[in-house]
Amino acid sequence: MNHNNYLKFSILFLLLGLGVWIPNFIFDFGTPLTLIAPLLGAIGLVFAVLSKSLLLIIGNSLVMLSFFLIMGLGYYYYANV
Repeated sequence: MNHNNYLKFSILFLLLGLGVWIPNFIFDFGTPLTLIAPLLGAIGLVFAVLSKSLLLIIGNSLVMLSFFLIMGLGYYYYANV
């Protein structure tokens, strides 16, 4: 595969990783799909490293850690309310 395909796959996995959070934030409906966000972020991170795009590396890294970051922020927020 060439550089352009790695870039496209990285963007695809970034958007899929962000898309699994839509039911939680927009519709306020929790789904088990959010549990695959770290997997999608990790796959996207591999493609981002292969495409050598720093912005996609950072974005996919945040998607990979998003479940843990949001869960931690939620616990912190509700512990201090």
